[in-house]
Amino acid sequence: MNAASAESRTKPYTGYVYAGLVLAVGCWFYLHVTSARDLPMAAYEREVAAQNAHDSILARRSVPVDEAALTALALDPRAVAAGREAFRANCVPCHGAEGEGAPVGPNLTDEYWLHGGGAERVYRSVNDGFIVRGMPAWGPTLGARRIQTLTAYLLTIRNRRVAGGRSPQGTRESGP
Repeated sequence: MNAASAESRTKPYTGYVYAGLVLAVGCWFYLHVTSARDLPMAAYEREVAAQNAHDSILARRSVPVDEAALTALALDPRAVAAGREAFRANCVPCHGAEGEGAPVGPNLTDEYWLHGGGAERVYRSVNDGFIVRGMPAWGPTLGARRIQTLTAYLLTIRNRRVAGGRSPQGTRESGP
């Protein structure tokens, strides 16, 4: 074998390089020229728009609540008992049996609140959740009436400062 024929031979991996180039051009043509599929950013924007539409539907369905109605409900023993049952069934894993806080959820028996301790803010926190902090939106699962009774129960345990409760988180709220 002479030197000229050795130089004219291609390396064994050259075919893979050419196949990769053909595949890349084919993918680019498929995605950008034919528009057969959404680009990742367009798909993301479509999903965000769908989520925003879903959120606005949920907001329109929510029952109007106000501070006075929720505070009055906290004085009704039957509503508080129903709220206690809802708390035990859904909230204990994160907030503890008495609302003292657990490794995941904050203490609900002190005067410190992450998202506001007023009756309406508590209702909205439970109903809408805070996914970033791991708090699910309980409104679709429990319904407006059970969220109201759960809020009534939470209003009765706030500021009790249960022994062994988790350290304070959030801002101090004044009030009953």
